[in-house]
Amino acid sequence: DDPPLLDSLPPSSPGMPIIDNNTKMTVLGPLMALYTIAAGYYVGTAKGNWGWFSYHPAAMLLAFVGLAGNAIVMKKVGGLVKTRWHGYIMSAAALVAAFGWYVIYSNKDMFGKPHATTWHAWLGIFVMINYFIVAPFIYYTLSPDIGIMKGNKTLRWVHKWSSRATTGLAWVVCVMGWRTMQGDNLFNQAVFGAPLLLLAPLVLLDL
Repeated sequence: DDPPLLDSLPPSSPGMPIIDNNTKMTVLGPLMALYTIAAGYYVGTAKGNWGWFSYHPAAMLLAFVGLAGNAIVMKKVGGLVKTRWHGYIMSAAALVAAFGWYVIYSNKDMFGKPHATTWHAWLGIFVMINYFIVAPFIYYTLSPDIGIMKGNKTLRWVHKWSSRATTGLAWVVCVMGWRTMQGDNLFNQAVFGAPLLLLAPLVLLDL
């Protein structure tokens, strides 16, 4: 028989999170989606009208906050269907991020600018490589349908926390990119970064 999937903790559990996981999915999920739309448009038009470059921050926010963030809170609820959708959405996040990378790469080419000259760029590349390596590996090892190691609790633990850490780093990289665009404008930096700072412990940790 297939090993049981890890579900959310029962109400009587002493380790119950501050906010139950179903509430996180139904409340935090839409909040992350709204943040993605608002911040994506705000950043995309910060330098004027919407242009080709605008798709870079918009795609990265959609990938790592709107999609990956929702995939994480969905997985916290547990169950076979949500575990499958967690994988589908994380894979979609990787593809959307790849589009965002293509936008910035081609945009720099158009203006004759050098590539990968900042910590924002190098950390972003690290996140991208991680997502694209992890996606097929986890599919073939931990997929609830075909995973050859889906019952391995150690691998599941490592995947859970390393992937959340990578997604958290992606959020930091998004803030770094916005800081580069805004320079010393601390107010605009705070408006962009504060929602992620508030969401991070609830989404990325088991609080």
